[in-house]
Amino acid sequence: MSGDDGLSPDQAVREIGRVDRRVGEASRGPGRMFLILGLATVVYWPAMFLGSGPMPLVAGGGWVVLTIATSVYWWRQDVYSHRLMKVNRQITVAYVAASLVTFAAGAFLMPERPTTGWAALIVGLAVITGVPPLYAAWRLMRTR
Repeated sequence: MSGDDGLSPDQAVREIGRVDRRVGEASRGPGRMFLILGLATVVYWPAMFLGSGPMPLVAGGGWVVLTIATSVYWWRQDVYSHRLMKVNRQITVAYVAASLVTFAAGAFLMPERPTTGWAALIVGLAVITGVPPLYAAWRLMRTR
């Protein structure tokens, strides 16, 4: 910073604080997106594997809409904070791994007519799969 920009040290500190708050506020939007993703995940997997009639089709259609919406949201982001990118990397790895386990259990291991134990397993795996984005939402939306 040069001495001829007209900012006193106190004004510079206030400006830094203002910019920091703006970046922090920018991570709340992705936090809400992670919250929606986590909650939708907990509903999606049981609907896909345990639902009857049109429920799996509706869940699949909803998932496609959610995927498109989140992709557009990430593409349109203006502010990329270090904190957001770090959380996103960590959560993505955990979420994809948990999703693969849940998919494999439901698609390849679950019997055609699941027992109560299988239903409980699918619901439990859905909750576990939803935890990474819910954790990301908590981290991004809490005050710093």
